Formats: sequence, structure tokens, C-alpha cells
Amino acid sequence: MFAWFRRKTERRSDAVEAFAKKWFGPPALVLALAEGTAAYAKEVRAGQVTSPAHRRRNASVVEIWRDARLEALSFLFNFGRSEPGLAAGPRRQLELLTCLVDERPHLEWPQPRDEHTADTLQAVSHAYLYLHEAGSEVVDRESDAATLKAKGRDIFEALMAQETVLRNEWATFVGAVKQKDAPLPEMPRTLIEAIYEDVTMKTKSIALSAQFGPKYESVIRTLEDDLRKRGGNVEEFRAIWDRVLQAEDPDEFTQTRHS
Repeated sequence: MFAWFRRKTERRSDAVEAFAKKWFGPPALVLALAEGTAAYAKEVRAGQVTSPAHRRRNASVVEIWRDARLEALSFLFNFGRSEPGLAAGPRRQLELLTCLVDERPHLEWPQPRDEHTADTLQAVSHAYLYLHEAGSEVVDRESDAATLKAKGRDIFEALMAQETVLRNEWATFVGAVKQKDAPLPEMPRTLIEAIYEDVTMKTKSIALSAQFGPKYESVIRTLEDDLRKRGGNVEEFRAIWDRVLQAEDPDEFTQTRHS
């Protein structure tokens, strides 16, 4: 693939730049997560912060969201022969996604299997089991076991739907790369990006549920009504919460400790 990429460098620089960002971005994300989760674990051991984040009192939604994400993603590291970098690199994306979709090693027990691909995917399952436990404690609608079961869903559902699509996209991408004169294809998202986005969404809901309960939108509206009756600044309150509810990442609000 590197040889193929070199052959394409004479093409438009913007296309090459976009390709390079997709190539190097996911490995950089894994490195940031490795450093961030390690630093967070050190802070917990030193007593600087308490864990799990969703049990904290007097903590902001953003703080809980940020640290709950670190707690969940920390399970990707130091599990059997797990190599999170496999979920970021393009070379084995199709292999990894095919294994996840067809073999589903993340549902096997006992774990780990002592094999890089399977253990990497099984490490992902432990991140999601952590979300299950945290979400069940706060009765979060996106991760509470009883709530999901009542709806005939499971916590892996959204991720698996994404991965099925990604597997097909990577199969097309790999086929195009193998064709010598094929146009520069757009690289699909990687498994690590899909995991990161899904965990980010779920930990946001857990953080909101921890602060305001599973029907957090209703609680926020009630708080807004109470503030209006007391003559408070409703517009400022609504602006803050609109921003929180629409946010896609806790890093939109503050320069976090660990990325």
C-alpha cells in the first residue's frame, strides 16, 4: 500500500493531504489514548480524582463525561495480547472487521484468547461491559442493561451496525488499492474511530444520567422553568444546556488533562 501511495503523490496535493490525514490520524488517536488513560490512572492512584467518574458528587457533566470516556477506553490496553494499534492501521482493518462481524470473538468466554486480533476485539468488549455497569447504576437509556433488554437491544448494537458497513467499505477500498491504475479512493473510517465515537456518545449519556437521571431533558426543562419563576437568566441557562446537549465531544468545552 505504501508503494501504491508513492505512485499517487503526483496527483493533486489536497487529495494527498486528505489521504495522509486519514492514514496518520487514527494511530495518533491510539497514542493519545494510551498516554491519556495512563495519566488518568496515575491521578486516580494518587488520590487526585475519584473513580468511577459517574459516582462523583458535585462534578460537572463535562468532567464526568471526559473521565468516564477515559475509564472505558482504558480497557483497550493491557488485555492479553491486545494491540489497539491494529484497530487504527489500514493494513489489517478488513481482517479485523471481518473477524468482528463474522466470528464475534468479543462475545466468547473465557477471555483472552492469546491471539492479537481476537484479544484486541475482546478488549473492546470489556470497555463496553464497563459502560454497561456504569450505565446500569445511573439507569442510562443508552447503556442500562434492563432498559436495553426491554427494547430488545444490546450495548453492542450501534457499534456492530457501523462495523458491518465499514467492513464492506474496506473491502471496496482494498480492491481499489490493488488495481494499479485505479483513482485515489477515499479511505474509510477505522475501527478505533468508530469505537471512540460510540463510546463518546454513550459516556455523554451516562454523564447526563448521573447528574439528572435518565430523563435528563425533562429535568433540565424543569430547572429552566424554576429559574424563570425566580426571575433568573433563562437565556443564559438555555444557551449553556443547548451547547451541552448538542456537543459531540467533552473537549469542546475545556482543555482537558489528557486529550
